[in-house]
Amino acid sequence: MTGQPDTVSEGPKLLFLPTGLLVDRGRLVVADAWHHRILVWDDLATAGSRPPSLVLGRDGLDGVDEGFGPQRSYWPFGVAMVDGASFVADSENNRVVLWGAPA
Repeated sequence: MTGQPDTVSEGPKLLFLPTGLLVDRGRLVVADAWHHRILVWDDLATAGSRPPSLVLGRDGLDGVDEGFGPQRSYWPFGVAMVDGASFVADSENNRVVLWGAPA
């Protein structure tokens, strides 16, 4: 389980309002809208027991600032993978963001 400490309690949340996910080649990608970021686990098998391998749209796991800018996301609501590139619907910035170049 990723995002909560267990299946019955509420506590410190890694995820808050997850709005989209993608599994591609063993990688888990989650749009975490309330925290304004995309979380990537390189190994789906360990996603529940380890922090994400990569945080996109924020400077890291700490903080939930709502800053705008070219490297920031604000209410991401979906993810897609095409030819190795990640596309994110960044709803409050009114854009679709591409991370990684298509192969």
